[in-house]
Amino acid sequence: STTFALLSASIFALQGILLLDEDHWLTDYDLALALYSTSAEAHNGCGVFDQVETCANIVFARARSFEDKLPAYFSLVQVTGTQGRLFDATNLGLDVLQKLGVLLAANPDVEAAMSAIDQTSEMLEAIPTETLIGKKMEDA
Repeated sequence: STTFALLSASIFALQGILLLDEDHWLTDYDLALALYSTSAEAHNGCGVFDQVETCANIVFARARSFEDKLPAYFSLVQVTGTQGRLFDATNLGLDVLQKLGVLLAANPDVEAAMSAIDQTSEMLEAIPTETLIGKKMEDA
């Protein structure tokens, strides 16, 4: 089942994080990024929201680029909305969109909203899916 798969993924990601050496963000950046991002995503699916926030905040502090932070932002926006904090989730999502170059008015009219949706769709089509939802790990 999906729940079992997410629980397994969350456990494996945490075990992987525990096995990393002390300066893993310097020595194994891609692996550290993948493990923390996967942990946030998997814990989101399991409903362990505090772990999502913990992993996302670590990614935000250590990631080298904004693009590397996108999967953590995705998980954090989802968990914030799931917790019923819709205003916070919306503001976080709008902040991410602004950093991606999509500017939205505070109270857009229908035409402005549709234009922003079109602009966002075009921008998202140019970003590989793996970047948005987490990088796939390749066999060693």
